[in-house]
Parts: sequence; C-alpha cells; structure tokens
Amino acid sequence: MEKGKWSKLGASKDDMGLWRNGLLYCLSKAVYAMLAHLTHGLAHSGKNAMAASVQNSWIAPGFPAFVCIFLCYLFTS
Repeated sequence: MEKGKWSKLGASKDDMGLWRNGLLYCLSKAVYAMLAHLTHGLAHSGKNAMAASVQNSWIAPGFPAFVCIFLCYLFTS
C-alpha cells in the first residue's frame, strides 16, 4: 500500500532496495510517530513546522494529517 503511494508520487526502488524520488527517500508510516516526536522536540514546534521539516527531507504522504492527530493526542493526554 505504501509502495503504491510512493510510486504514484514518482518514487521507485533504487539499486540498494530503498524507495526514493531523486534525492528524497520515502519514509515508512512505521516511523511517523518517532519523527513527529523528534520534530516536536524541545522547541515545541507547531504542526506546520513539524510537517515542513519532515517533508523537506522525506517523501511522507499523509504526514501532515498524522501530525495533527499526534498533537491532539499530546494535548488530551
């Protein structure tokens, strides 16, 4: 499923078996929570800054929506 989304965004598997589109590697949803936690960090970055920092370095479809859910969870727990 993820590979299909990556492929639609122009990514393909490279010689090492990693999915990428040019210089950007594809980020698996399995690590979205970890990256959301890291990008929120000590500065308590907002949702737009968190999403932008990841999408500048990775192909991460759906990450902005995940960030919203992640922050809602933080605020309600």
